[in-house]
Amino acid sequence: MVPGKTVCTSLAIGGLAAAMVLSGSVPASCQMLGTRKPAVVEVNSRQATVVRVEAQAPVQEQFQSQTLQAGQFMTLAECVAIGRSRNPRILAARMEIASLAERVPQARALPDPMADIMYMVFDTPVQTAAGPQDYGLAMSQQIPVRAKRETRAAMAEQEVCAARARLNGIEIDVITKIRETYFELDYLQEALRITVEDRDRLEQIAEVVLQMYEVKRSIKQSDVLQIEIVRSQLDTTLAGLRQQLRSTQAKLARLMQLPPESTISVMVSGDSPQLLPDTETLFQMAIQQRPELQEQLFRVRRDKQAVTLATLERIPDPTFGFNWIGVGSNGVSPVSNGNDSLMFNIGFNLPVYRRRIDAGIREARNMAQANTHSWEAMRDEATEEVVDIMAQISSLQETLQLLSNEILPAATRTLDQLIGQYQVNEVDFPQMIDGWRMVLQYQISEQRVKTDLQQTIARLARAVGALELSALNPAASVDGQ
Repeated sequence: MVPGKTVCTSLAIGGLAAAMVLSGSVPASCQMLGTRKPAVVEVNSRQATVVRVEAQAPVQEQFQSQTLQAGQFMTLAECVAIGRSRNPRILAARMEIASLAERVPQARALPDPMADIMYMVFDTPVQTAAGPQDYGLAMSQQIPVRAKRETRAAMAEQEVCAARARLNGIEIDVITKIRETYFELDYLQEALRITVEDRDRLEQIAEVVLQMYEVKRSIKQSDVLQIEIVRSQLDTTLAGLRQQLRSTQAKLARLMQLPPESTISVMVSGDSPQLLPDTETLFQMAIQQRPELQEQLFRVRRDKQAVTLATLERIPDPTFGFNWIGVGSNGVSPVSNGNDSLMFNIGFNLPVYRRRIDAGIREARNMAQANTHSWEAMRDEATEEVVDIMAQISSLQETLQLLSNEILPAATRTLDQLIGQYQVNEVDFPQMIDGWRMVLQYQISEQRVKTDLQQTIARLARAVGALELSALNPAASVDGQ
């Protein structure tokens, strides 16, 4: 296999039905995801050189060694860039690629030559007509058939490509976790803001209650005491939200390999696409881009090469060599002349044990078929996951629309009415405070659903193997972005 050429693989092993989908979709240079530019390792199989292209993240430098300032804002793109360049799982996967790339020249190289040295001991040399054989030197080199060495190198290249796909999967996993944590942090910030604002509204209600108690004397003292209880409950809720916020900040810092005491504030604006492709398009994206499917495809191609290699075992490998014998001049023969002896030889193995060779061929074919079926199972799981996530997104969108357009406005109007009715003693205090609680609950629920929707879209990008959320935008796909 030569890097740079487009490989159109039929994958005919075992009648692979998925060949129509995969044929031509994966270039031999292992670059499955077209959007991937930084942090890649390219393999030049002929010269067996490894070229490392480090991730270029301009935002990373200012966060290299110091703790972030309290409340420092970071965009999602900045968090992703830092995570890609510093996360230890990603760094380990890159080093694994560099390690596997070194197997390519080893697979293509010749085996070590053999050398034998013979020397006379105990003064008992072998006597010949030319004289005694005092010492000897033999050198030999096995030269396996070139097709075998190239096939082994091609298998090693497929292992490198599979590792590249595995790196893609790890990067997308890390990025997805960063996105989910980032959105969760945004939810907690908004929940804190909403709760603080509703505490101000609670203070307005408290003023109304206190006024009615002190001036009009139209209510009981228990209403005033209940206000204090509600205040304490709200303060407990705020303390819990702040604790969750700090824990989520520490989690995001860990994913970015920043100090755990770093305090990060986020700002979400337009990171999630509003329009999503249809399900069939998402199926095609998953089949063509999902790293697990790409990795398994490279394993199938490696196994095809293994079948070829097992078949080539029927061809003998030649061995070339020479023998040089040092002859002494003190021979017992009357015609001894002490001339050294030099001989060239050629040999080869005899592949006569066909049962072993045929068993190796069957083993390779069975493994290829097993990995092919595994690919098909993984494809089905990927499409099932896409359908499940799309159903979740649809449900969340409907829920968000109901909360934003109907439930929350109605609850706010109801609370305003309850406050007015309480002032004229048409409703009691528990009814009014329940109305306030419902508004706070629906406001928090609205933000929770928004965050769940953003996190679910991030998981959809992971399911189809998209590195950027913008890849899920049909308009961006049309524009070629």
